[in-house]
Amino acid sequence: MNNIINNILQIDTDLFLMLNGMHNDASDLFAVACSNRFFWIPFYFFLLRKLYQQFKSKVYVPIISCVLLIVCSDQSSRLIKNSFERLRPCHNNTIKNLVHLYNNDCGGNYGFVSSHAANCAGIATFIILIFGYKNKAVFWSVIVYTFLVSYSRIMLGRHYPLDIIGGWLVGILSGLIILQIQKLWMSKLNGLY
Repeated sequence: MNNIINNILQIDTDLFLMLNGMHNDASDLFAVACSNRFFWIPFYFFLLRKLYQQFKSKVYVPIISCVLLIVCSDQSSRLIKNSFERLRPCHNNTIKNLVHLYNNDCGGNYGFVSSHAANCAGIATFIILIFGYKNKAVFWSVIVYTFLVSYSRIMLGRHYPLDIIGGWLVGILSGLIILQIQKLWMSKLNGLY
């Protein structure tokens, strides 16, 4: 079993080094922008507009749900990081000299799972399930958002691909849980009117 885990971790490391090694000045700046939540403000306004169109006077319900979702996915990912204690690639002494690290900014010690990936995947899951697959603009925008933010974490030397996949799983689960809570909340609100 240890041999299988070691092989998986080696493949993860090799894939990380390959992806992280494909950089230039323009991709570095793009990765920094994608990892910065302020870069996404226009996207957040786009989602708010879509939520308002869908929920009208009850738009506060999905907004509060999104806040709870971020808290849930972010804190869950931090708990997992502190439990697994897998060093970020930029802190791993075996490969850290091979890691392309933008501005020598590595972040905290542990990287499994990625909080950025968890938060984005949680929002994507939640939003896609609210709007369904018919609204192509919403569907593809949250998919692209999740992919770009997640990939930027590899480009910046902060996360292995498995950190990203683990983050996506945490985010998807968080999105599903918060959506169920929102459905209960909405049914109670609808009973009041």
